Amino acid sequence: MVDPVLQRPFGAIALFTGSLRLFPRRPSLFLAFVAAVLLPMGVMYATGLADMADVDITLPARPGQPPPTARQITALLANIVANSVAYSIAYWFAVRTYVLAAVDRRADYGNTASLVLRRFFPLLAASILTILAVMVGLVLLVVPGIILILVLWLVTPCILVEGVGPIAAFGRSADLTRGHRVSIFLFLLLQLAVGLGVGVVLAVISLPVVMSALRNPMDVPTNTLLMLHLTSFAIRIIFTLWACAAVAYAYAHLRVLKEGPP
Repeated sequence: MVDPVLQRPFGAIALFTGSLRLFPRRPSLFLAFVAAVLLPMGVMYATGLADMADVDITLPARPGQPPPTARQITALLANIVANSVAYSIAYWFAVRTYVLAAVDRRADYGNTASLVLRRFFPLLAASILTILAVMVGLVLLVVPGIILILVLWLVTPCILVEGVGPIAAFGRSADLTRGHRVSIFLFLLLQLAVGLGVGVVLAVISLPVVMSALRNPMDVPTNTLLMLHLTSFAIRIIFTLWACAAVAYAYAHLRVLKEGPP
């Protein structure tokens, strides 16, 4: 039985409220993103690469700054790759899980994990091509890059749900978003405004602690700093989950309106 909400007209407010209703329905996904941060960190420390990756690289080099060694650069690149891959897998896992939730299907985490791993290279290729296309568009005239973001916004669920390749997913995303890109753009502005508002509130709350740390670093309670870091970390994950839910909800809503439930 398709959720009647998905049969209503699609718009920025519908996407905003629908995604807000959707993302708390799978709270266990929070742990997936915690793992996406902690597992690469643990591997880096266990292998000794973390200490080598802790190198300050500035261009141009400061006077007296020793050049990084080949091992340090390798460790730094390994750290970047490990974090990017872990985050991407968590993102893809969350999107597929939220698509199932949007159409009221049972969350099958094992099957979803297996699907993400099987589709890893098409998803990776699509992500790289999307980033390159958007970057070129932003460099050329900004507006083409924004348009490409809207056109290609549903590439990930197209690959995960429909099993198509990267190029076909570009076409599917363009078809599904056609006629609704202004609504998606307005939703992204709303999401950005909420993010900025939360960021301002967090900055105001943490400002006294930061100012105290600048005046006398030894007097700042460790528990207070730890709580601020954990709060900021949790908020970033929550907004990432909301972004995943928004993509999944938009895909499910537009699929139902244009073609029937996925």
